Amino acid sequence: MALLLSACGLLSCGNGDDPSGETTPPSSTGGEEENGDYDANGYLKDHLPDDLSYDEDILVLGWNTDIEGIQEFGSDGTSTDEIDLAVYTRDQRVQTRLDVTLKYTTVVGSNGQENSFMQSLQNVVSGGDYFDFVGAYTRTSAVCAAAGLYRDLSNIEGSYLDFEMPWWNQSLIEETRIGDTFYLCTGDISPLFIQMVYCVYFNADLFTDYGLESPYDLVEANEWTLERMIELGQGFYSDVNNSQTVDAVDRIPMVGSYWDWPALLHGCDVPWIIRDETGTLTVNPDCYMEKGLDVMEQLLDFVQVDQAYVGDGVTENFVSGLSLMMLAHHGTASMQFGEVTFEYGCVPTPKYDSAQSQYYSTVRQPISMFGIPGAVPEDRLAMDTAVLEALASAGYRTTTPVVFEKIMQYQTSASPEMTEMLSLIRETQIFDFGRIYTRELGSYCDEPGAFIRDNRPWTEFRPQAEQMQTLLEEFIRKIQTGTYA
Repeated sequence: MALLLSACGLLSCGNGDDPSGETTPPSSTGGEEENGDYDANGYLKDHLPDDLSYDEDILVLGWNTDIEGIQEFGSDGTSTDEIDLAVYTRDQRVQTRLDVTLKYTTVVGSNGQENSFMQSLQNVVSGGDYFDFVGAYTRTSAVCAAAGLYRDLSNIEGSYLDFEMPWWNQSLIEETRIGDTFYLCTGDISPLFIQMVYCVYFNADLFTDYGLESPYDLVEANEWTLERMIELGQGFYSDVNNSQTVDAVDRIPMVGSYWDWPALLHGCDVPWIIRDETGTLTVNPDCYMEKGLDVMEQLLDFVQVDQAYVGDGVTENFVSGLSLMMLAHHGTASMQFGEVTFEYGCVPTPKYDSAQSQYYSTVRQPISMFGIPGAVPEDRLAMDTAVLEALASAGYRTTTPVVFEKIMQYQTSASPEMTEMLSLIRETQIFDFGRIYTRELGSYCDEPGAFIRDNRPWTEFRPQAEQMQTLLEEFIRKIQTGTYA
């Protein structure tokens, strides 16, 4: 286990490495301790030169993430929340290391406020000013990129951004690339990135009580598949309140809000957008043809026959010990598991079948993605990339371990298997062009959950997929020609 976590760069302070059990982030900032490619705490070091020193203010526009209980931008060190303190520690180390002062401006910019955030950025640019970089809510980032406000991150002279390093997510770069260009990046620079990845939580005590095979063992045996997950829940349902309908107070095999259920389609390697043989982005035929139809039929049966639940109150049902499994994002544990009295675990969303090459853990919308506005003066670009690289590298060794600790903090006993699963899920985090640019493509990304909730056959989705293809082609044309909406 220690070797595994060391390789992942996620040695957790409270899992045996620090005998005090405290969650204080490690002291190394990456590059200060000489120990080959790794710092004194076992984390991979970045490649920033030791002599970088700028004596500059770095102007950052961020979105107000208080809606998720985390302040990613401008934490002042007074909070009692462990993640907020880790963000503060990260910022202090980067400021000291590069001799910069991070100056944050935060505005609203979550779901439904995308245009307001974009207008805030445009107002600054119109006034002849700039922000060095921007961290915005997922869909807001896409809106800003689609409007032509961001610079191509693949073409910055003297850039210090090293996207091969583990603190950057490779899937985002690959899946949002249009030709050779891409505009967005994220990873350990955003604590929400670690928390907003989908997984399947399970009540380990109920699995033991009912003699069910542990999902951990199924993952180990490469048998954690959609079909096997559904089989585990067969016969589990009980109408606790005798209401003659499935509701959030019943004993339920699996619960999840309707916007979460599409993660199971992605886990079966059915993304919205793929690249064809020429590398061109296109709507994935699997979404509406044989494979997608099979996945959706299985999920419809899971809800209609086995009484899995798509609706409200799902976390309360799971925390009360009523449901066998819950489809949710990682952050649910750190934010809402305070009253759990049973042993819980988590595993990736299941594969389609054992022949699938890997697990795919799709990322939910509310995370921060970062871009560099086109208005930034050329002579500041190298410095800005150095600051972004330092923030991501420092986040990898300060905020991410603390996030992992918070996810596991309510377990009733130590679980090395869960630590391993958290590392696996982090390694298999994926982005889908269709989810990120959902507003530009018709806002269809939550449709699978709505179809399951409403008991509608997935064959009805094909016209929407065809409309998505038309919108995709028009969007790519605007990006490539610079004729933004």
